[in-house]
Amino acid sequence: MSITPVSAALASAALAGHIAGAAASDQTPAIGVQPVPTTPPDISDAPPMKQFRAIAQVGQDTQALTRTVTAAFKSILAQRPDLADAQFDFVSDGGQLKVVSNDLSDSDRKWLEGQLNANSALIDRIQQFNADMVSAYDGAQQVVPSGTSLRDTGQHYQNVAGAIDGSVKFLSMIQQVANKAGQTGWFNDATYTDAQGGAIDLAKARATSLAGMIDTARQLDALVNGTIVTHLGNGQTDYGVTNPGVFLSAGPAAATGLASTLVPSTSTSDRSAAAKGQVVDRLA
Repeated sequence: MSITPVSAALASAALAGHIAGAAASDQTPAIGVQPVPTTPPDISDAPPMKQFRAIAQVGQDTQALTRTVTAAFKSILAQRPDLADAQFDFVSDGGQLKVVSNDLSDSDRKWLEGQLNANSALIDRIQQFNADMVSAYDGAQQVVPSGTSLRDTGQHYQNVAGAIDGSVKFLSMIQQVANKAGQTGWFNDATYTDAQGGAIDLAKARATSLAGMIDTARQLDALVNGTIVTHLGNGQTDYGVTNPGVFLSAGPAAATGLASTLVPSTSTSDRSAAAKGQVVDRLA
């Protein structure tokens, strides 16, 4: 059967009308939607956030303390170069500092103790550190590393204010910060120096002597300031290894000295066995 020109024209017109009608029927009237203003919840005062800020403050205290200790040790070393490598540490003791050592004679220990206690800036740094440790940990849950997260142990710190005095060996804590920074993020086939050519090996840093503390501080400064030079095994030299948050580990390092303040959390008995030991998303 053949289609005449007239029939073809009529069919084309009908098809066009059908398409237009279908398009019109598919149109949906616009609905006016007004945005509803919402305010996200304020979590700045939630306990985990408050504790994180407090622990960060302890880190800042430790960075400032490292500078103050280093300046004091340089002055002491200038007077007594014979004590450069003598091993010792110090703790807070009733508003003063107490030197602990199996390496120093009693007279040298007392002399060194007198030098530290005559440094008012150092005493102030220690007191500020202790106060901020109390703010960070008193009443807080203890959590420990579990893979890439932190696990609630079901215990919390109690009466930290009464136990903080004498609980932290400050040079050992600074050494732990340095050693932790040296554990990851370094090439096995590379050596590292600061901008002046001094060797960088934080994993092996030893801060429990006058000379050792001064050298540890030099390495930490280079890491924080981004002035470490990387000498790769293929002969290439790179610049700028940095970790400005290295001192964040100071709070957890110092908290290891607070084990005597740990008590079972009152909420532990109320939690199901499955909830005990759960992984939590906060620092401690």
